[in-house]
Amino acid sequence: MVKAMRAGGVAAALALAARDAFACPICFGASDAPMALGMNWGVLTLLGVTLGVLGSFAVLFVRVVRKSERAAERDLA
Repeated sequence: MVKAMRAGGVAAALALAARDAFACPICFGASDAPMALGMNWGVLTLLGVTLGVLGSFAVLFVRVVRKSERAAERDLA
């Protein structure tokens, strides 16, 4: 049992000591790497979706306010 645990610990240490596990290409400074380009496109996509949803809510609230103002004007007239 002790040998198995020791072997598992050594395997985990070797896996964690891999050079690729330390940082992504962005941290190494390779901004033209495929992984970096993919991450940039992912960030831009998420920003686009977020802005689209927030913009839709803004348009919804503007339309509701305008409709309620028109309804209030009709009630006063």
